Amino acid sequence: MYKILLLDTDTNHIKSIKMFIAKSFPLLTVAKTMSVTKDLEPTRDALRYDIVLADFSFFSHSGIQTVKSMNAQNPNIVFIFYGVYLDTDYMKTCFLYGAIDYLYRPLKLPELTKSLTLAIEKCDHIKTQAAQKKQLEDGYTHDMALFINKSFMNILDSHLSGDHEIRNTMRYFKITMEPPFTVFSVQIDHFKKIILTLDEEEKNLLISKIKLIIDRNVTNGFSILYNLNAIVVIVGSAYTVDDTMQLCNTIKTSILDETSIRVSIGVGNTYEHYNDIGVSFREAKAALRYRCFLGYNTVITIKNVEYKNNITYRYPHHLERLLVNTAIIGEYDYCLTLVTKIFDSLRGAPVLPDYFLAHMLMKMIMAMNRYADEQYMPLDVLDGFFDMDTIFGLRDLDTAEQYFVACLKKLVDYIASMRHSREKTIFDTLTTYIAEHYYEPIQLASAALLVDCPPEYVNGLFKTFAKKPLPAYLHETRINIAKHLLQETNLDDKVIATKIGYSDIAHFRGVFKQHTGVQTHEFRAAKKGI
Repeated sequence: MYKILLLDTDTNHIKSIKMFIAKSFPLLTVAKTMSVTKDLEPTRDALRYDIVLADFSFFSHSGIQTVKSMNAQNPNIVFIFYGVYLDTDYMKTCFLYGAIDYLYRPLKLPELTKSLTLAIEKCDHIKTQAAQKKQLEDGYTHDMALFINKSFMNILDSHLSGDHEIRNTMRYFKITMEPPFTVFSVQIDHFKKIILTLDEEEKNLLISKIKLIIDRNVTNGFSILYNLNAIVVIVGSAYTVDDTMQLCNTIKTSILDETSIRVSIGVGNTYEHYNDIGVSFREAKAALRYRCFLGYNTVITIKNVEYKNNITYRYPHHLERLLVNTAIIGEYDYCLTLVTKIFDSLRGAPVLPDYFLAHMLMKMIMAMNRYADEQYMPLDVLDGFFDMDTIFGLRDLDTAEQYFVACLKKLVDYIASMRHSREKTIFDTLTTYIAEHYYEPIQLASAALLVDCPPEYVNGLFKTFAKKPLPAYLHETRINIAKHLLQETNLDDKVIATKIGYSDIAHFRGVFKQHTGVQTHEFRAAKKGI
């Protein structure tokens, strides 16, 4: 039930309106009436009622300001005003602040009924929106741990880039850590053998218990459930390098004591920048690869096994994969952005190993070749656009970047020409089909199915090649044939409409007039000189 605040200086008028509402609207109740302006407290009353039904003269000279104040306090409050014609402009202004209707005195019951019905609909809509918002908020709160975990996985995988973005993510989730950061990964040893004896519930309970043990030991850091086999931990400035090593050994021992499960822990380097959290994580994962000969149930730091490697874990492999896909798609501008990011990632490294640039470029070129093969594209990327001798002679980053960009431009231009040729073939196929089947009920969706393409794509082709969407092209084709039949035959409009694919003669005549500017009988008469 929605509560009404009724404002009117005429007490008899208040009584009659209140009786009418009680009798006619079971969903409404007049919760409060006021006949004296000073009794109204806008900031308080705005929160108590759903609907304000008011004689505009009640507000004296402060009407618009009072309504504005109440709307600011409660944007969902609904106003209905009534007054004299002189109040019209003021009442219209109130539509900016929640008013939905205004009436003139003396009130007519049918008009008041219409306004109150509209108010109920508005309140119902507000109530529904509030319920949906609460449902969304409850769901978000319920899944908060999932959102946090997913956000930090994006940080680890470098899908969030830049110190500012990562810092804001941490602040949003109230994760209070300051640099420098170290990442370590706790991974169950011999996991594939262990899970042979566990059902699905036991697998999940095992990793959950391990995470609880880690969280109990980590007092200033954050743990992420990376998969059923690994928990990743980020620690900040509260831990020195020695503290982190001691923490890892404590965690390893605690997990073994409480679960009888052995784990190995890989530890990345410590970095000052938020953006390097992903680097430390990749180093931690890489360190774990060495447990096959350093031994399981150990703590392995990357600096002890790959102390000279300053390239691998900073290199944006995900951008390399994205560049390969983007190049074969033929999106040159984005290719340039990706190439710049890839080469920039290498500029902070020390002297690059011999042939590093050649191997990097060859890897991407061969991946492009394979991706083209997978799409059955008649394209030899290596022989057609890149020269191996030139590539293996590259030693300077700037020279290599310029050469690679120039070759990519040629490749992307060639792919664009292939795409244009293919699109023209698709367009020609459809125009031929329309020319032969114009009398059939052709729809955009059915035409798209003929060429195995999305409807939006097909429509785009027609806009490109015919300068009009497919439906307009179809109408134009039909009308051209209709013009010929009107000029050369004595067939009536109904027969012509049927012959060219229109089941409704009125529709046919309307389309004809739209395209030619004249009615069918006017066109026929003009062409025959009548």
